[in-house]
Amino acid sequence: MKLDRVWDVGTFVGEWPFYPLPGTHLEDLRKEMEALGVERAFVSSVRCAFYKDLWPENLRLLRGAGGWLRVLACVNPAFPGWREDLKESRDMGCAGVRAFPSYHGFSPDDPEGIRLLEACADAGLPVFITFRIRDERSHPPASFVPPVDSKSVARALDAVPGAKVVLSLVRLHEALAVADSAKDPGNLFVEVSGIQGPMSWASDLKEAFPAGNILFGSAMLIQYPYPALLKVVENEDLSEGEKQAVLRENALRLFGPT
Repeated sequence: MKLDRVWDVGTFVGEWPFYPLPGTHLEDLRKEMEALGVERAFVSSVRCAFYKDLWPENLRLLRGAGGWLRVLACVNPAFPGWREDLKESRDMGCAGVRAFPSYHGFSPDDPEGIRLLEACADAGLPVFITFRIRDERSHPPASFVPPVDSKSVARALDAVPGAKVVLSLVRLHEALAVADSAKDPGNLFVEVSGIQGPMSWASDLKEAFPAGNILFGSAMLIQYPYPALLKVVENEDLSEGEKQAVLRENALRLFGPT
């Protein structure tokens, strides 16, 4: 299957340390994009979840940005110097910020998480809260990392209502819990790479999230992208206009023409 002009807001490069991935490099990502009809990819490095200093990975991606590639710079607000990393990433044209709260040892509603949302709101950058990377069942017992707590995200959004927050690699029940708990979900977005069902997922999200706040994400290269695409393209609860909005137009409104 090949579509046209899809914007994929949730893509990754880099290695997952507990399982070999079929591709880990930008060239692998570009080939998958061409096969699927993805016009623009918003990419982060999986390595950033495991590194202490994230700037070298961000810099490597930012130097290659442009054309089909946009970067979601990874920022760890628990690491000294993160504000400088954020400023440098913004100055180099990052499209947004990705946070790995569970991997970096903070909660979105901790002081570190609140400061990150405040800084990104001031910079005009959306923040992708990564609930997980791979399913928790694939973690070795000694390296288990729990998903982000939904209510902590809602509390953080309530504390910084000007921040644009994107729920990434989130399950349906987690996304609905955030939307239900937040006082005002107007700046709350969700990308669909982590949604695994039920069949009514699209209807459920449309009821919980503002119109225009559902985005397409595939999580390639850490997941096979075809299921994410099919669950949008073949979904009977989405009109053709809504499918086009999820696949491109909603991301265009969030990021601008970048």
